[in-house]
Amino acid sequence: MPIAAFKPSDTARNTTVTLTADPDLVIAVAANTVYDVRIVLRYKGGANGSSDAQFQVNVPSGSTGFYMIQRINISGLAVGFTDSAFGSPVNAGTNGTGNTMQAIISAEVNTAGNAGNITLLWAQNTSSGTNTTVMANSAIVAQRIG
Repeated sequence: MPIAAFKPSDTARNTTVTLTADPDLVIAVAANTVYDVRIVLRYKGGANGSSDAQFQVNVPSGSTGFYMIQRINISGLAVGFTDSAFGSPVNAGTNGTGNTMQAIISAEVNTAGNAGNITLLWAQNTSSGTNTTVMANSAIVAQRIG
């Protein structure tokens, strides 16, 4: 059975570049288990280059694996096929508060000996008074594969 969490409403943040856990996009996982994880994000913010977003995946202590995020970066380019280390942020561009952007995060997580949470953290990439928002209907799904 997959483990999933669904975002029921928007969460907006402004004037902060401090990564903070999303209140909805977190799932509990077991120790000594391997998960295939997908996070589908809908987000928006100021004009590209003015606030943007940064995303990070945190996992239980001692976990191994990687994640990658397919998105439009702050240079306006479609990117996303480079491994990122857990606990390391990746930027994503925004295109004005009226334009919804999407990002897809794929991860493989081996929890080793520790149970805990897989959590999406995010913030603005550049501090701005214009809200950066992770929108309702974003979701995280993990399937146990080992």
